[in-house]
Amino acid sequence: MGTKLEKAPVCLTIAQVCFSEMLKLKSQLPEIQDKFREIGFPIYKSEQLQEFEYGPEREGSAHLSVNKRTRYRFSNRKETAAFLLDHRSLTYLLSDYPVFDTFAKQFGDGMKIIQENLSLEVAERLGMRILDAIQPLQSERIEQYLIPEALGLSNHLNLGLPHQQTLIESVFSDIDRSVVMRAVRLLEGIALPPDLLPLRVKLDARFTEHRGETVMLDCDSSSTSRVDFDVRSLLERLRELKSALTCCFTAIVTPYALDSWK
Repeated sequence: MGTKLEKAPVCLTIAQVCFSEMLKLKSQLPEIQDKFREIGFPIYKSEQLQEFEYGPEREGSAHLSVNKRTRYRFSNRKETAAFLLDHRSLTYLLSDYPVFDTFAKQFGDGMKIIQENLSLEVAERLGMRILDAIQPLQSERIEQYLIPEALGLSNHLNLGLPHQQTLIESVFSDIDRSVVMRAVRLLEGIALPPDLLPLRVKLDARFTEHRGETVMLDCDSSSTSRVDFDVRSLLERLRELKSALTCCFTAIVTPYALDSWK
């Protein structure tokens, strides 16, 4: 699907499949680790995570509980790609996005490993998310790259104060499908959404070393239909989710931007 732009603004791509909690994960971990090593992810690490959950009120105030869980990380040598596995999900993240077919094959290889070792039968959620860092060259303006609706009101207001940040969000959803699109306009550098900060993969230096204005495009396409855990069918569904992301991207960037990224 698609042709790779040589100077594409993609800085992080994520795919995730969720399933019912697998209590036997830990016992199967040695075999899973060995299989991920065979497909190019030899760096292993376990991570302790905390989740905060609000429950029913107790004595007049909301009850806050802290749940701990373990996540297992399998990274490539450059730490530009990683699979994250816990009892309920497999997440694949990559900071050097190729084309969709290559990305989907890599994600599919990871899904096959956990399906074979955990005997998964049902997938409960599938999602794909892409972050683009739109960064004009020093002689250019951000307005050359994005449509006005993505840039907020800073070009139309003169309040005697420097503009710091603009956040624009659009949400599209029905019973089991959703697409969320955000554009964050920053005065300087890049910034990942807070929920992605713990994922930790190395981003390309051309994004992190950029000086000047940036607009971060964050597009998330997901399906919550409960389906059989069949890797081929899940990858077909992932292609549909990617089509929505492509639609969002092409709607918000300008012809000038597409030409400059070739």
